[in-house]
Amino acid sequence: MTAAGQAMVVLVPIRQKSAMTFVNDKDAELMGLVDEEKERLAQVDKDKQKEMQLKASDLADLRAARKELKRSRQEEDRARKEALYESMAKPGKEEEF
Repeated sequence: MTAAGQAMVVLVPIRQKSAMTFVNDKDAELMGLVDEEKERLAQVDKDKQKEMQLKASDLADLRAARKELKRSRQEEDRARKEALYESMAKPGKEEEF
């Protein structure tokens, strides 16, 4: 063979196909694969629902914390403004000569 002929040769490994690639519904049912799949899907749904509830709970906690922080800032601002108005409203002590 020449160099050109060698480059055109491609080696492909021969693999036996698995017998499990062609499983019909009845075989899957008899082997218990259908029940396992239903259980797996039910567990996935439970996990997803639990995760969503946890996320909703965390979000509610975050919103409550933000609301409390906003409320405390407003109270601080209000107290600061009141103190400023009171200090401006009080006449300063005048020194007597």
